[in-house]
Amino acid sequence: LASTMEGFVKTKTCNEGQRQGVQEYYTNSMGWDGKSLRYAGLSVESSILDSRTRKPEEVVRRHYDAFIKVAEEFDSTMKDVCQSNVIMTDLDQIFVFMNNQRIYSESTIS
Repeated sequence: LASTMEGFVKTKTCNEGQRQGVQEYYTNSMGWDGKSLRYAGLSVESSILDSRTRKPEEVVRRHYDAFIKVAEEFDSTMKDVCQSNVIMTDLDQIFVFMNNQRIYSESTIS
């Protein structure tokens, strides 16, 4: 892995308008310290969820459950190699809002 990474981090990215090196571009999601790969980050976005709109809880829940399923699949196949479980974040707090919707709707009914 080390010899592959040494060449990989020196290549240029394929992103439009971004002709910087792979290591600079992925500095926050690739934990390469020059000797070993300490972590790798993946960013995944939903095709319908965004930070500007709020969808009903049942719509968001379907996407949330799909993200959880993918995280569980990564855990089952990669945990030993990565030496940790997946850490899933919600930077736009869409899933927090989803859970709040459920709490508010259940508390108003009871």
